[in-house]
Amino acid sequence: MSKTLVLCQNIGSTTILNYLCTQLNAENMDYDLGFPGRSDFIFEELIKRFQHLSKKINKIAVPKDYPPLKSPPVKEKLKKILAYQNYKAGLEYTAEIRPRAKLYLKNNKLPSFLSFSINSSQDLFAHENTWPLHEIVARNLSYYSDFLKKNNYTHIVTCADGVNGPIELLSMAEILGIQIIMLPYGFPLMVDLEISLKEKKENGKLITFKEKYGDLVEEKHTHWIKRGQNPGSLMFSPEYISILESFGLSLSNPWMISGNLADVLCCEGEENKNHYLEEGLSKDKIEVTGTPYGDIIFNVLSNHVTLKKSFEESSPLDKSKTYLLVSWPTSYHDKYNDKNEFKSYSEMTYHFFKDLVGIQGLEVLVSSHPAMSAEEVDIIKSTGAKLSHDNLIELIPQHDIFCSFFSSTTRWALACGKLVANYDMYDLGLNIYDNAPGFFNSNKKSDIVEFLKKISDSYEERHKLLIQQGSNKAQWTKIDGEATKRIIDLLR
Repeated sequence: MSKTLVLCQNIGSTTILNYLCTQLNAENMDYDLGFPGRSDFIFEELIKRFQHLSKKINKIAVPKDYPPLKSPPVKEKLKKILAYQNYKAGLEYTAEIRPRAKLYLKNNKLPSFLSFSINSSQDLFAHENTWPLHEIVARNLSYYSDFLKKNNYTHIVTCADGVNGPIELLSMAEILGIQIIMLPYGFPLMVDLEISLKEKKENGKLITFKEKYGDLVEEKHTHWIKRGQNPGSLMFSPEYISILESFGLSLSNPWMISGNLADVLCCEGEENKNHYLEEGLSKDKIEVTGTPYGDIIFNVLSNHVTLKKSFEESSPLDKSKTYLLVSWPTSYHDKYNDKNEFKSYSEMTYHFFKDLVGIQGLEVLVSSHPAMSAEEVDIIKSTGAKLSHDNLIELIPQHDIFCSFFSSTTRWALACGKLVANYDMYDLGLNIYDNAPGFFNSNKKSDIVEFLKKISDSYEERHKLLIQQGSNKAQWTKIDGEATKRIIDLLR
């Protein structure tokens, strides 16, 4: 009998996981919900969003007093540290020991070189009043091992399995032979890490291998070191990387966000598959299943004759009106103020929507970002634009055009055969959607407004572009209502 642990890691993944779990209920599949984090706010929000499933969400938080895999008596915890020479000596045998790491951890034992020494001058861990980091990792692994064994899980569904995921939990699942299924909810790509590194560098928070104990990473674990842009950067501290590696835990490619620890990545379509392959993911891990987002769209189309006809024929919804859906982001002016053509987010928001509302025949509906303030929402309302709090995915097939700022939801608009007007308001210059004939991109408000005016003024032009995008839509995902079933079949 199979039993699945569905990991709910953040609020952004709730739509796709909600749909998956609803179908798991319908199939009478045995599963648990788990939150591998400590944020009480996120945990409480997840409880609200999943309450209709009648399933308790387990908070997978390691107790501070949980016994580690192996721990000698500690009389003075601030002096008991993992000495540098022991660390370095042990790491010389990492390549030899790693194949045996699974055996060590299954037997609740640590590799023998993980010994303690009293030598404060060689303390790897700079923060006082904390347990040494290696013992925290040992405690985490011990708890995760007991948790996974106790519940007899055969599968784990996760929306993140790289540097942005619960590495220790998933690594222990891998050691125990639990199959890990990666279900992307966004469009995580290496360029996201590049952007993150750039921000850290500007804020003086960039980690590099030149820091304390970075020589261990440079000597033994060079795949953690960034090449190309931002060379020498690390996503984690050198000591944490060294500790992971000393336990036999690692990521095959830390700079590939998806597919590191997963046995199977549920790929949405051929366009996404090509991106994953370009970033180095093994084709053997990729299963083109489609996505639950596509099933949500399929259900909407099935219940509306006009929407279904528009989808199948790649035609406008109406001859006299053009329906525009805008997914408006929260402000990034604090990070990219110099890249935006307006001095403030409020000014940009007002002028953008004021111009859109003034286009004759264009029906504008706005889906505002949850993080927007009440004042920012009021600015949109003041222009006469209508706002909606309905599910964004369900709104897409009800419109002709989708406008956003490189939202990952853009994929589903393209898969639905819709035109996309991407306002690159902070000049990121990404090219991830350039293969779609229905994708228009500009970092100038005036260009976006002019494009929308042109489309709205001409039914023929609108229809022509929709037909072009219609020929490409299946590349983004197959909308056949069977994607979630294909994913569930992997859990049997």
